[in-house]
Amino acid sequence: MSKSFYTIHEFKNATINNLAADAVDSGVVNVTSTTRTLTSANSGFLVVLSHTTGTAITLPVATSGLSYRIVVGVQGQHTVAAPSALLHGGFVTRDIIQTAGNAASTNGTAGTTITLSGTSGSRVGDTVSLVSDGAKWFVSGTVTTYNGATIA
Repeated sequence: MSKSFYTIHEFKNATINNLAADAVDSGVVNVTSTTRTLTSANSGFLVVLSHTTGTAITLPVATSGLSYRIVVGVQGQHTVAAPSALLHGGFVTRDIIQTAGNAASTNGTAGTTITLSGTSGSRVGDTVSLVSDGAKWFVSGTVTTYNGATIA
C-alpha cells in the first residue's frame, strides 16, 4: 500500500544551493481582501480566508490536477465560484446538536457557487477541498454549523 504525505515548509532568509531565498513561498495563500482569483500557480496550496466581512474566491477553469484546500481563518460570509456549473460534491457538518439532515450537497446537479455562511456566518476551521479532473471540480468539506454551506 502506498502512502502520501504532504509537508508545508517555510523558509525565511535561508540560503539554498548558494541562492538567497527570502521568504520562499510556504504553500499558504492568506487572503485578506474581499476578492481573490486563484490561479494554477496556487494549486496544492492552503488558502486561508482572513477577511472579516467575507471573501469571494474565483476558481480558474477546471484543469486536470488542480487542487485547493480552503479554510476559514476569520468568520464571515465567504464564497467560492467556478467559471460555470462544474461543482460536484458536498459537505458534512460537525454540529452535534442538530440531529436532522446534512450540510449541503449538489445531489447530482452541478453548482456554480459554494457559500460558507450558515444562519450566523461561517466558523473558523470550516474547510473546502477542491480537485479537478479537467471537466469538473469535485468538492468536499466540513462545516461547524448545520446548513453552514450551500452549493447552488
